Amino acid sequence: MVEKAETFIQHSESEQSEVGREILFNSWRIVVGEQRSISHHIVSMQPHYMGKMETKWSMLQYSLFRVDMLLNALTMKFLEQGSYTVTTEDFKQLQAVITIYKKIHEEVEKPSKHPELIIDDLTEPILLIDPYYSSILKEQEGRY
Repeated sequence: MVEKAETFIQHSESEQSEVGREILFNSWRIVVGEQRSISHHIVSMQPHYMGKMETKWSMLQYSLFRVDMLLNALTMKFLEQGSYTVTTEDFKQLQAVITIYKKIHEEVEKPSKHPELIIDDLTEPILLIDPYYSSILKEQEGRY
């Protein structure tokens, strides 16, 4: 997903050519497809079985749902405008998605007893995606 999202961002200015449009279409299609696969696995997570780490798992689950919602919103926007034109805000949010998945991938690659703690490293990029995230963090502070 990360590679295709990076490809999409790199070619987002080259939509004028037919090759550019094809690259954007194919890379976006893969990004959205892989995100849907990830979302399918997120649904099966049961944070209330995670004991003391329930809040961290819930926040990680919530954050990945927000990424999914962002990608769905961008897909709808692209369909409505009939092009893959991205704004500066879209670009920053896509960069945040890439950062999130790179960090998650790094965490998965190393042995960890508590992979859910990755959520602490994801705060900054998630704030770019979800303007309400800071208020949710404040609500959760007592649970950590």
